[in-house]
Amino acid sequence: MYGTLQAAWKHIDTLFHPRYGALGMFTMPNVLIFQILFPLLSPVMDLLMVWSLVAAGWARYQHPLDYTTDTLQRVLFYYALFCTLDLPATFVAFLLERKEGWRLLIWLVFQRFLYRQLMYYIAIKSTLTAIRGTIVGWGKLERKVTVPMGG
Repeated sequence: MYGTLQAAWKHIDTLFHPRYGALGMFTMPNVLIFQILFPLLSPVMDLLMVWSLVAAGWARYQHPLDYTTDTLQRVLFYYALFCTLDLPATFVAFLLERKEGWRLLIWLVFQRFLYRQLMYYIAIKSTLTAIRGTIVGWGKLERKVTVPMGG
């Protein structure tokens, strides 16, 4: 995430400039929206969903005679819609990547509810580090010649 932020900032001058072709008109906006903006907004959306569920439960507890399930049904409908739209995209990705095993789809549920939370943390931490101006290096890979050359 931090590397994505660095690369996007380094090439921000290409954004929406036709001179840079697909990089400026498609790639940079895609990176900014789907790899930076959405990962930072997603935790807010998840918290709003949880808040809506808690608020619906609280409303039922406070006013059981006046309670309707409209809000709860609306929240669950939109979440189900999101998941429903996410599944075909996942299947298309697997169809395009023919070497992947379809058994990996089992992990989609864990990715949706556990791994995403980790990615939120990384996205927020990386963004705060970038805003503070902390220098983060790329590190140096020590190269060793350990692969035998064969023919």
